[in-house]
Amino acid sequence: MNIFSYNNPLSTKELLSLVDENFFNIVDTKRKLTRFTRIFIDAFCREHGVTPADFVTAEFKDNCFAYYSGENMLIEINSAYTRSYSEAVRTKNYYFVFHYFDTILHELRHHLQNTSAKELNPIIKNVTRVSRNYFVDDMFYSASYGMHPLELDARYQPYNLLKDNSAIGKYFYSKNYIEFEIEKHKKQNMQVVEILKNKDFNNIKYIAKPRTALKACVKQIALKNGLTFVGTQSEVVSKEEKANDKKLNKAIAKEIAPKFFEKTFKTSTLSDEENSNINEEYKEFNKSFHSKIKNFVPDLENKFDLDAVEFEKED
Repeated sequence: MNIFSYNNPLSTKELLSLVDENFFNIVDTKRKLTRFTRIFIDAFCREHGVTPADFVTAEFKDNCFAYYSGENMLIEINSAYTRSYSEAVRTKNYYFVFHYFDTILHELRHHLQNTSAKELNPIIKNVTRVSRNYFVDDMFYSASYGMHPLELDARYQPYNLLKDNSAIGKYFYSKNYIEFEIEKHKKQNMQVVEILKNKDFNNIKYIAKPRTALKACVKQIALKNGLTFVGTQSEVVSKEEKANDKKLNKAIAKEIAPKFFEKTFKTSTLSDEENSNINEEYKEFNKSFHSKIKNFVPDLENKFDLDAVEFEKED
């Protein structure tokens, strides 16, 4: 069977099973990588009953790995991935494979959000609907990017689908991933409750139906957790209300990505040697990836960028 045929009948599960210890032998060129990705995206969308997302590589001048355009149903990935792929193949760097498929599945989750796929959590479905309003979208992203419900949901999908993968599943349990993909984002705090109470949010026209549905979802989560939810902001917010809302935001986050908030996910389950090896792979991936970005200007608040700068100094 030719797995690179666009008429390939393999399922998403079967395609992911090929992401194993022999992946670099099967997908040994950047052309094969992009074709495998196209086939994977088509299979994923077909199984979820949504319109296939378009897929292209694009020139980014920063460390943005990928971008999903809901209007165009388009996934753009940084061309630094394909440009650095030959180095990943040569060194058998499975951190690249992990990072790449984590990114693709992240953007595919945004595609499911945008197309209102049936299996979406009601919170996610309704946040997506209200966020079609520009001002609401800005409210959510300004409040917290890392704990934006749609971003948390998009980070959780790759974990769910890849955590048991024989070749790259272990990377989710590394110190590197837990520190910078879980704990770092948690510190930003989710602010869904505050937005739903915001006067400006409640005065926005044309989102009444999804806004009401979203508030009903939050109220249900509050009741399930012994908390309260009132959809309007008090003139004077008491300490008790602040404490309640903080717990409610955390309960909403747990509803979206339950495993990420278990105590067992706070520390790596890998050995020191495994963590050390993964960190070395991360360094090599980072260095190679950034070397392929034209006119790269590091973001001094981003660890991935800062590490790239440090690796260059070491040379």
